[in-house]
Amino acid sequence: MNLSKLDECIRDCSSALRLNPSYVKSLYRRGTAHERKNELYEALVDYTATCIMEEFKKEETIKTTDRVLRELAKVKAGDIMKGKKDRPELPSPVFITAYLDSFRGGYTVEGIPDPAPTATHEHLKKAIELVHSRDYNGALNEITEATSGDLSALDAGLVSMAWNLLGTFKFLLADIDGAMEAFEKSIKADKSNVNSIVKYAGCYMEKGDIPKALEEFDRATETSPKDPDTFYHRGQVRFLLGSNNEALEDYEKALRLDPTFVFNQIQIAVLQYRLGQVDKALQGFDECSKRNPGSADVWNYYGEILLDMQRFDDAVANFDKAIKIRPVSPLSYMNKAFSYIQRQDLAQAEQFCRKATEVDPKCDLAYAQWAQILMQQNKLDEALEKYEAAISLSRTEPEVVQNVMFRTAALAQRDVLQQFPQLASKLGMR
Repeated sequence: MNLSKLDECIRDCSSALRLNPSYVKSLYRRGTAHERKNELYEALVDYTATCIMEEFKKEETIKTTDRVLRELAKVKAGDIMKGKKDRPELPSPVFITAYLDSFRGGYTVEGIPDPAPTATHEHLKKAIELVHSRDYNGALNEITEATSGDLSALDAGLVSMAWNLLGTFKFLLADIDGAMEAFEKSIKADKSNVNSIVKYAGCYMEKGDIPKALEEFDRATETSPKDPDTFYHRGQVRFLLGSNNEALEDYEKALRLDPTFVFNQIQIAVLQYRLGQVDKALQGFDECSKRNPGSADVWNYYGEILLDMQRFDDAVANFDKAIKIRPVSPLSYMNKAFSYIQRQDLAQAEQFCRKATEVDPKCDLAYAQWAQILMQQNKLDEALEKYEAAISLSRTEPEVVQNVMFRTAALAQRDVLQQFPQLASKLGMR
C-alpha cells in the first residue's frame, strides 16, 4: 500500500471511530497503517487501545503491541545512551560500595613506598585511600592521573593494580570497552591477577557474550584454582542463566575455600530456596544471621525469602533490622514497599519508595518501582515523571531500554484515555 493509500486508510478509520469509538477493527487497521508509515508511537497508541477494548484477550494484538513498544524503546534508548556516553557519571556510592564488596580483599597501599618516590606512585596511593574513604569521584580522578603518567617506575603488581582500578571505574561508568582495555593491560602486567580476569569476564557478560565470559572464568580457575572469588562470581553468572545446580556447585566450592565470605553464604541459602529446599534455606539463613548479625545484606535477603513465603510481619522485621544496620541503602526500603504492595497498601508502599530515593537519589530501581506503584493508582502523569528519573539514572543500555519501555507504555496509556475516555472503566478507573 503506497503512502497516499495509507493516509486515506488512516482518515477513513478515524472517521469510522468518530461515529463508533468502539469499532475495534478500524482502530487496529489504523494502527497497522501508522506502523507501515513508520509512525510507531501513533501505532502503539492504537494497538494499546485495541488491547484494552479486547480486554487483553487476543494474543496476536498483545504481541503486536509489545513488538512496536520494544522497537520504539530500542531507538529511544540508543539516543539516550549516546548522550550518556558524552556525559559519563558514576552511580551512587551505595551502588559502588556494594559492587566492590562483592569481591574479597580489596585495594591496598601496601607495596607503595612511603614517601611516594614518583607522582605516579602518589596518585595511585591517593586513589586507593579515596576508595577506602568512599570518595569515588576523587578516586577516579587520581587513578586516571596515575594511569595517564609514566608507569615504568612501578613494579608489575602495582601496574596491574592501577589498571585494574581504572578498569573497575570504567565498568561502573558503563564504559565496557574502556574497562576491557584496562583489564587487558592489568592482566598483561600480572597474569596472576585473578580479580582482573574475573572482572574481564563480567565485561563479556555486560556485552551479552556468555560463551566468552565462561571462557574467562575457566582461565581464572586455571590461573588460581583456589581463589574463591572466581567460583562465587561464576556462580552468580550461572544463577542468572538458570543453571541452578551448577551455580550451587560453584557457591559451595567458594564456601569451602573461604567459609567467612558472607555473600557466598547468602547466595547458597537463596539458591536452596529456589531449588525447593526450603528447610535448608531457612536453616542456612538462621546460621548466617547468627554468624553475621551486623550484616544488613543477610537480614535483607532473609526478609525477601520470608516475604515470598507470605510471612509478611517476619519479613518486614528483617527489613527493619537491615535498615537499622545500614540506613543509607535503598534496597530494604524498596523491599518494604514491595511487602505493602502485596498487602494492597499502595499509599504506604509509595512512602517507602520515596524514602529509598531520599537515601539514594541515584537509585534508578527505586524510581522505577515508585512509578509502577503510581501506575497501579492510575496517577499517570506522576508515574511518567518517575520513569523519566529512572531512565536518566540507568547505567546500561538494557536498563535504559526497560525503563523507556515502561515510560512509553504509560505515555501511550495516558494518550489512549485522552482519545477514548470510555475505556477508563476497563482499566478499573473512574
